[in-house]
Amino acid sequence: MKIITICGSYKFKKEMIEIAEALTLKGNCVLMPNELSRPNKNTYTKEEVNMIDKMHKEKIKISDAILVVK
Repeated sequence: MKIITICGSYKFKKEMIEIAEALTLKGNCVLMPNELSRPNKNTYTKEEVNMIDKMHKEKIKISDAILVVK
C-alpha cells in the first residue's frame, strides 16, 4: 500500500474523485484536498486559510507520491 496525495484545482473535482476511487481500489491510501463548503475562499479568516494550506502540505509530506490533476 502506498500513500498518495492528489493535488489540483477543484475545477477538476470529478476527475480527482474518479482517480481517487481507482487508486483506492488498487489498495492505496489516497489523500485529497478538503472540500470546503464556503463558496468563496475570501470568507475564511487568514488563520483558517493558513491552517488549510499547512494541512495539505502535511499530507504531501507523509505521502509516498503525489498525483497532480490538471
